[in-house]
Amino acid sequence: MNNMTNIVSDGIRSSNSIVSPAIIYLKKALKLNMSEIMDEILSIKSNNVKLLYSVKACSNSEVIKYLSKYVSGFSVSSTEEYRYIKQFKNKLISATGFNFSNYLLNKDTIFYFNSIEQLQTFLKSNEYKKIAILESE
Repeated sequence: MNNMTNIVSDGIRSSNSIVSPAIIYLKKALKLNMSEIMDEILSIKSNNVKLLYSVKACSNSEVIKYLSKYVSGFSVSSTEEYRYIKQFKNKLISATGFNFSNYLLNKDTIFYFNSIEQLQTFLKSNEYKKIAILESE
């Protein structure tokens, strides 16, 4: 059996006393996955890849705190996600899909806009920040 299989098997055995239904996060599995991803990213010397975690994928605060040790930043798509993620200092934040207002601004935030109207609203109420305009096909 490979290392991940052993980690998951041990996790299942140790969870027998947990009342079901339950969601179980295995730190060892998260650590192994993150180590493998980081090894792949770092193996390419000339890249400038920044690994961001999508808060929408799993918003469990303990998981986010744990993953914050590994990622360059976070991707958020709601005001609530943004407010929570702001506590992690010196992390990039990619924000898209919601209305941005002055209290959200942070120098490490990159905003992505879903429409021209969203961009225009942002520009009226905020000073210039990093902005990405994506072209759809």
